[in-house]
Amino acid sequence: MKSLFYLLLTLLLTSCIAINVNDYEFLNYAEKEYLRPYKASTDHEIGDNSACFKLYEINTPEVKSITRENEFTWVHIWLPFCPNESCQNIAQYEWLEKRHQSKGLNLAFISATYDIDDIIKIVQHSKFTKPVYVLQNSYYGRKNKKIRTKFHSEIDPNYEEEDPIFHSDYLFIKDSLVYFVNNMNDSIIESHSMKSIN
Repeated sequence: MKSLFYLLLTLLLTSCIAINVNDYEFLNYAEKEYLRPYKASTDHEIGDNSACFKLYEINTPEVKSITRENEFTWVHIWLPFCPNESCQNIAQYEWLEKRHQSKGLNLAFISATYDIDDIIKIVQHSKFTKPVYVLQNSYYGRKNKKIRTKFHSEIDPNYEEEDPIFHSDYLFIKDSLVYFVNNMNDSIIESHSMKSIN
């Protein structure tokens, strides 16, 4: 009975550890073949994900280069392991971007983890056509909370370390962060797109 208790305790602890990391260390050689540097994303052609999926590693300076290159940028941090509809049906993000394309909205879609199997399955099922980025392990490290803290603190000049909330959506006008939230929607984009025009 004691050994069963220790076995269950060990399983519980190891599963908690695995949940709190970005899964880079668990990638096998074949899965690492999907990874590409951020600069390779410039060669990505729309619709390229179904035939030849690639996951582009990105860090904060590269995210900032995307925001500088575009008038109006929406950065979405995605959790591919999340079972919610908003995480599984990622086509909705592309549709939202398309509805606001006339305002110059550009979506940067970034996975918080290296869950390759889930990412490929969801991207292909949703027929997602944009490049999919992942927060770069060598830049942010492997622990999810540290990754999100570093990302948010580098993106938001007003970040306070005590802030326990991690947002999934960030809106930029050029390289200035103007809004962050957990569920981007039409009205938020609409109200901030007016600021990008002025």
